[in-house]
Amino acid sequence: GRPVPGVELKIDAAAGQAGEILARGPNVFAGYLKLPGKTREAFTPDGWFRTGDLGRLDDGWLVITGRQKELIVTSGGENIQPEEVEQVYAAHPYIQEFALLEQAGRLVGLILPEPGAIQRAGFGDIGAALRQAVVEAGQRLPSYQRIADYAVTRDPLPRTRLGKLR
Repeated sequence: GRPVPGVELKIDAAAGQAGEILARGPNVFAGYLKLPGKTREAFTPDGWFRTGDLGRLDDGWLVITGRQKELIVTSGGENIQPEEVEQVYAAHPYIQEFALLEQAGRLVGLILPEPGAIQRAGFGDIGAALRQAVVEAGQRLPSYQRIADYAVTRDPLPRTRLGKLR
């Protein structure tokens, strides 16, 4: 949407590209009480607050694309927002939940299977079904967003109060 009246926004990236959202205005906090080091980290030298959110400006509209601290940068320099990749894998009927992680420079997944769908499809082996699901879902992604390996869990993935993966 549009910025709140009185707040200026800019993107710390090349024009038209996504980058960190910077904000300033009378309702943007001035810094951390008695924590000057943390305040210096949170603001640019010219006074813009680093929100930690990623986005772009499109004709005055702010489009938020993710969080900087969740961003995975591959060895090839590609930026990956985990949520986008997680949605593709989790959309497969054999996968109930999926989390994307970076481990030793590789993309890996944590999968909670959907046993009912796997059984209805005639699989007796959950492992074989998940291997197929990973290949099929991966074909819908660019190669740099495909996982190299995965682990299986029987427990629901931990989530925040807002339902986002921890």
